[in-house]
Amino acid sequence: MLIPGQIPYGVGDLFLEDAAHQRALETRLRQTFAGWAYSEIIPPTLEYAEVVAGPAGSQLANTMIRFVDRDGQTLALRPDLTIPTARAVGTKLYAEPLPLRLFYIGNVFRYEEPQAGRRREFSQAGCELIGASTVAADVEVLSLTIAAARRRPDRLPTDDRPHRVLPQPVGRAQADARGHPDAERGH
Repeated sequence: MLIPGQIPYGVGDLFLEDAAHQRALETRLRQTFAGWAYSEIIPPTLEYAEVVAGPAGSQLANTMIRFVDRDGQTLALRPDLTIPTARAVGTKLYAEPLPLRLFYIGNVFRYEEPQAGRRREFSQAGCELIGASTVAADVEVLSLTIAAARRRPDRLPTDDRPHRVLPQPVGRAQADARGHPDAERGH
């Protein structure tokens, strides 16, 4: 039975100081990424489920929150921001000069059993260096990750959401989508 004012299991409200600290963290991350000449990409919150499920791999695809819209299309709340970024690169940004430096910050959604530090809605931030397969490119992404971690506020929101900083390569599928010769190693 639905209780008035109740929210779905695995999500939460951020308000007052916690909301201010979350926005401060996002602002600092945006400043850091932009300072390294990365451009922001803001993918949609909804994607066609089949577009996301293919590159997601079975484990991530199994956690997608899906629903059918009024037109009968199966949609999914984005479970990750890397996959929609790859889709945009492969379908809309393919003519841009390489390497392409992009970053994203936004909420993602996964249907997982909530555990300590894990929720069904959480924030993800990341950067993608697409079309560069050199040691210098690897060093750039790792250095940017370190710089971003050092810019975080002294105090993070007090909710139980994790705040991890991990480099995550885009992967081969994104480079393949561009038909780029460096497809063997996407960043």
